[in-house]
Amino acid sequence: MCLVLSLISGECPDPAEPQNGYITHPRPHYVENSTIHFFCLRGYLLSGPATMFCLRYLSNKLSWRPREPPVCDLVVCQVVRITNGEVENRTYRVDDTLGFRCLTGFHLDPRSTETLPRCQEDGTWSSVPSCLSNFMTPLSSGDELNSCTDPGSPEHGSRTVTPPGAFHQGALVRFHCQDGYKLKGPLKVECQRQEDGSLAWEPSPTPVCLSE
Repeated sequence: MCLVLSLISGECPDPAEPQNGYITHPRPHYVENSTIHFFCLRGYLLSGPATMFCLRYLSNKLSWRPREPPVCDLVVCQVVRITNGEVENRTYRVDDTLGFRCLTGFHLDPRSTETLPRCQEDGTWSSVPSCLSNFMTPLSSGDELNSCTDPGSPEHGSRTVTPPGAFHQGALVRFHCQDGYKLKGPLKVECQRQEDGSLAWEPSPTPVCLSE
């Protein structure tokens, strides 16, 4: 009965908010050419149309387009494998820290992660730890001849390192931005030997993530 009345009065029916999501600026009535915008709560990713429109078609009835509203899917970070280490196999959601330990005879490489690896909103880890043999000692942070400095991660973004956790010559760092942000600057940088024998990232500028 409510749907019939809404059609007679020239309105689209009230849209349903997605579970674990919401509609910005909901209205008491949705007339022709009204728009609604969907968003998900932190830890969930929107799947489907982010915007729907109240339009009139050949039947002269108002209805939402697209017809199917979006859903909010849970963001989960995949369990990673650590050489010479063990990882707690469980479901990791946004802001969860990775549970892991190094095997007997190995220790955590401090260059591979400054803090505990954290599950990020894009479903990637903030860093991937690595375990070194107790017979190996990591290079000092000031040894510029053997490694590049940490290039950091752009705000509202993340990075992936190949090989994981290593900033040696030939290492590649690729930068990524969260949804709603656009990368400005180099997409990737490589650790290269300079004329003075030191190692540095090429190209040198660190990118930033700008709001779209």
